[in-house]
Amino acid sequence: MKPTNALAVGWLETRIPEEMAVYPGIVRLAHAIIAEGFSSKVIKPGRTTCDDVVWWFREKDRRAGPRHLVPAVGRNPPKGGEGHAGRR
Repeated sequence: MKPTNALAVGWLETRIPEEMAVYPGIVRLAHAIIAEGFSSKVIKPGRTTCDDVVWWFREKDRRAGPRHLVPAVGRNPPKGGEGHAGRR
């Protein structure tokens, strides 16, 4: 018996022609949201925390309505420290 991981991933990777037709627009939208979220419009050095950026992404998704679904946004702390999350 083979592990089911490959089957599940393969199913998630499968796109029908109708999905492929809209995929470039979805990618452009995602790139625009990511670029804005990590831009100086959102991030103010010395003031903006990691939690602030996470909150911005969640609010952006909430305002977009139910047709959007942004996966959980998190952070990986740098080695040897907790980073800036939670600092105000």
